[in-house]
Amino acid sequence: MGSFYNTYIAFSDDLTFDAGNLIAEAASVPEALIIDNDIYVYFVNAYEAHKGDGENIYYMVSKDGGETWVDREPIEIGGLPEGLEPVDPSLIELEDGQIRLYFYDFGMFGSPLKTEWIVYSAISDDGVHFEMEEGARIISDTNMTDPEVVIFEGMWLMFYAGGEENGIAVASSMDGLNFEDHGSISDPIFLGIPGAIVENEEVRIYGDNGYASSTDGVNFEVISGRYMSGFDPSPIKYRNKFIMIYKDFTQEEPPSN
Repeated sequence: MGSFYNTYIAFSDDLTFDAGNLIAEAASVPEALIIDNDIYVYFVNAYEAHKGDGENIYYMVSKDGGETWVDREPIEIGGLPEGLEPVDPSLIELEDGQIRLYFYDFGMFGSPLKTEWIVYSAISDDGVHFEMEEGARIISDTNMTDPEVVIFEGMWLMFYAGGEENGIAVASSMDGLNFEDHGSISDPIFLGIPGAIVENEEVRIYGDNGYASSTDGVNFEVISGRYMSGFDPSPIKYRNKFIMIYKDFTQEEPPSN
């Protein structure tokens, strides 16, 4: 029996979260987005992931504030190059209402021949049907996975998981397309897959061993200690409350899909 991941939802008035409720089995690296007052959750579907057909990222929707959810379906990414394997979604709504998806290419993950870690993007009008955008958003020669993108005071910030070498690190952009890497946000290393939210002129990043906050998007104070159970956080504001979507481990075998 091996471990796998389930995805949960928790609610809060003040960005401090207790344990949440299960919303999806066999679902990893979740990301939340509000579209037309509905809660969309995107994730890597553990039932079907890494089969080489590009359908790794699925989504679910709740129209009643997270009480009930429609069945998972895969998103569509038109123009996806052959061999590219999208995982680890991060989504953001643009000023014109379009939705941009950032994702990491899982291709050759773990291979000794892998020399580049690449984040790409795709664009959508509805959050379901996407088209690839030209080129890569950022390329690194060191470990760089799980992008999380927010806009803070006109600057695009991409936080990513840099492993034990870089911890949670950051890249910045003025247009959301061309990012410059700045490396780790803290010393000692702040670890985990990042989840970020902008609230009250502050950007806050959640990781596995605490959270970090900044009022300028450059200098971060790390607050150590667990803030909730689970991993791979995705915080977002929903009406007058906050939502945290996250994954946690279970030792039970997932049911067949």
